[in-house]
Amino acid sequence: MFGDDDETNTGQILVIHTIDDGHNSGRTTILLAESESQRDEWVVFLNTLRKDALGRKNRLDDLGFTRHAQRRCRQIYASNFVQYVIGVVIMCSYMTGTPSVVPSIYIHSYTHVN
Repeated sequence: MFGDDDETNTGQILVIHTIDDGHNSGRTTILLAESESQRDEWVVFLNTLRKDALGRKNRLDDLGFTRHAQRRCRQIYASNFVQYVIGVVIMCSYMTGTPSVVPSIYIHSYTHVN
C-alpha cells in the first residue's frame, strides 16, 4: 500500500482514529510521512490543534452565571406549578378590578335632579 519497503516505513506511518459519533464517524485516517521527524512534527501539531479545540469547547460549555440564571429562570417559569400560580394571580386581578369599575358607571348614571 505504501510502497515496496513497508517494513522500513513503519516509523513514518501516522494512524489517526476518530471517535464513533464524531465528525468523521469513527473512520481511521492513515498518513505516511517522509521521515520520522516529519511524523513527530505532525503529531505535535495535531495535539496542539486538539488541545485548542477542547479549550474552545470547554469555554463554550461554561456559560457563566448570567446564562445559568437565565436557563434556570426559564425552567422555573415553564413549570406547571408556576404557570398555574400566574394564571390564578391574573384571574384574581381581573376579578378584583372588575367590581371597582362597574359600580362607578352606575353611580354616575343615577344622579337625581330635583
